[in-house]
Amino acid sequence: MPKVDEKPRVYLEEFRVKNAPEDYGMADEKWSLKKFVKKLRIVIVRMDSFEMEFDLIGIQPAFANAFRRLMLSEVPSMAIEKVMIKNNTSIIQDEVLAHRLGLIPLKADPRLFEYRPEDATEGTEFNTLEFSLKVKCSTNKNQPKDSFRTDDLYENHSVYSSQIKWHPISNQATVHKEQDIGPVHGDILISKMRPGHELDLHLVAVKGIGKDHAKFSPVGQYIFILFTKKKKLA
Repeated sequence: MPKVDEKPRVYLEEFRVKNAPEDYGMADEKWSLKKFVKKLRIVIVRMDSFEMEFDLIGIQPAFANAFRRLMLSEVPSMAIEKVMIKNNTSIIQDEVLAHRLGLIPLKADPRLFEYRPEDATEGTEFNTLEFSLKVKCSTNKNQPKDSFRTDDLYENHSVYSSQIKWHPISNQATVHKEQDIGPVHGDILISKMRPGHELDLHLVAVKGIGKDHAKFSPVGQYIFILFTKKKKLA
């Protein structure tokens, strides 16, 4: 039988490696840093504002998995840390509402901010972003007759992330553009309300990493398809 040098696919899922070789791609050769640096190549296939697809070439599954874990837990991002609730008459409990707001991804560049000290009582323009969310649901006075659609009956019955307003601290407005600060997606549904329901919130966002809390993890979805060497058959 001729020698075959196949490279089967190894799928790196969220919590396990599927179809991995028994040696996990590391027992067939002695590892050295110089050899690793020489072989490693990262080729970006495509990239836009929200997604990036790249190939890791010349790397074992164990190291690719380490990169995955680093992206999940060590890459910083900005997220809502504190929610001051001035008024919440919606059906969502305060703690559930605060948790939901904290998970809304923000597009602020974390490289432009510092980590906020743990003992700091107030934020500064260098480590904090402040937002507000003030929405009140009311009956539409100009509703058409014989219509039962919520869009026709009520105003502000659905609260979306696009309604979160940024309030610059000090001279932040001269450093950051308004379109570069705020939720990544404006169509994230926060709450549904009816006449008489109101939200009046003050939001504080800081810099953090996914190791401290999942809301700081910048990676939403990830799919790794790895290629490893298969032993030659005689």
